[in-house]
Amino acid sequence: MKYLLISLILCATIIGADETQPVDIINDIIVNQSVITEKVDDFPNITDNINDLIVTKEGDKTDKILNEAFKYLGTKYVYGASGPNAFDCSGFVRYVISKSINITLPRISTDIANFNDNKLDYSELQRGDLVFFDTLNKGKISHVGIYIGDNEFIHAASGSKTRKVTISSFSTYYKNKFRWGIRIV
Repeated sequence: MKYLLISLILCATIIGADETQPVDIINDIIVNQSVITEKVDDFPNITDNINDLIVTKEGDKTDKILNEAFKYLGTKYVYGASGPNAFDCSGFVRYVISKSINITLPRISTDIANFNDNKLDYSELQRGDLVFFDTLNKGKISHVGIYIGDNEFIHAASGSKTRKVTISSFSTYYKNKFRWGIRIV
């Protein structure tokens, strides 16, 4: 996902080597996947999985969530902030979900964690799922983020070294603190 734009630009530059502008090719790739299927045989090393480049014009709800979340990478963390210039973890998730798919979540992570009863194990997570952690070791949810796939999630981090919206991996720390996920789309 994080290399999608780079891949599109590279693909558009290679495919658009004639008088067609790369930006026109990118639009064709996004709107009309036939450009990819027609041209990919000429450049078999562009990507191993061409489906990673195919996006529908409307986008599905998961793409809307993640695209909205990525807009705020680097935005500062401030306890109690709910965006768009600063966020805490639940403020970030609530803001992104509201802006992207028009669902209003509760304000705090403990309440968001109980938004629905369909709790997911780590092995069941899919892109766009909300992920919940007990980072304070108090037996209750204290942190929330959005799973982006590939063992990573985006969140408003409050750690001493990282106080901003960032992408983290399910390292030993977060894997041990993970409690469950929920799917809202």
